[in-house]
Amino acid sequence: MFKTTKEYLDHYTKSGVKVEVVYHPHSRISWGRNRKWYDGDMDCEYNHRSILNDEIVFDFDSAVKETNDVNAQKVMKLFDEQKINYTAWKTGGQGIHIHTLWKNLYRVSRPSIIKKTILKMYGGGKNVDYQLASKHLIRAEWGLYDKTYPAHEYHKTLIVDKNGLTYNELPKFIFKAYIRDVKKDFVKDLKKLGKTDSKDENVQKLMNGEIKVKDGRERVMFYLIHKLKVLYDYEDVVKKVQSWYSYNGGHKITTNQIRNKVRYHWNKDYSFANDYLDDFIK
Repeated sequence: MFKTTKEYLDHYTKSGVKVEVVYHPHSRISWGRNRKWYDGDMDCEYNHRSILNDEIVFDFDSAVKETNDVNAQKVMKLFDEQKINYTAWKTGGQGIHIHTLWKNLYRVSRPSIIKKTILKMYGGGKNVDYQLASKHLIRAEWGLYDKTYPAHEYHKTLIVDKNGLTYNELPKFIFKAYIRDVKKDFVKDLKKLGKTDSKDENVQKLMNGEIKVKDGRERVMFYLIHKLKVLYDYEDVVKKVQSWYSYNGGHKITTNQIRNKVRYHWNKDYSFANDYLDDFIK
């Protein structure tokens, strides 16, 4: 196991993976200062990094330290029983971070949701920090703990290594729970959509799940982008189209590809024949 932050960063980025790094020694320094995509050069003591696309980090946010310790021990015991690879680290403060890597996690159409699913299933759902399922910074391995200024320096320190840099296979049972969570997330979006003034009956039926599409998803996606962009801002359109695509069983098109499609069509105007969707929704 590596003994420096740089060794970890070099390992993560050796295959072209992009990792953002930040030097944030204390609260008097802005998070926007000393921030870059890691390029192999440690021109300062970077102590935070972005969570990897294939990485899930367990952290517990109870106000009681002992509760966080108990929760972390339960997760590690479960991982040991199921032979899941992980590392556990003292954060430098009162917490413990448990890092895990998962094969092809980034290929899942809704990575933030499957990360939340795994956090909930293995973390017990209580006091686990679900913010770490999204694009988020985490204290880097051996990174300086930034909440002790001007007291002594403390660093994130390795306490358990169970083949932590070896990727885990995603268990099949996770996907059933993931599909359930995608649908729950989709329903939340549907409630928001139902309050719009859209007069397009097909849009309402597509987005409330009344119509499910098995073939021609990209053609229907094209339709939805143009109908939704007049109702929502760019990010909301991306999220709603992604939710619709996942709900209808789509998995080949990634979130970034959907984002690019929305961007491409954002300033273009198309008209649709009344029977445009007939081949896909009947």
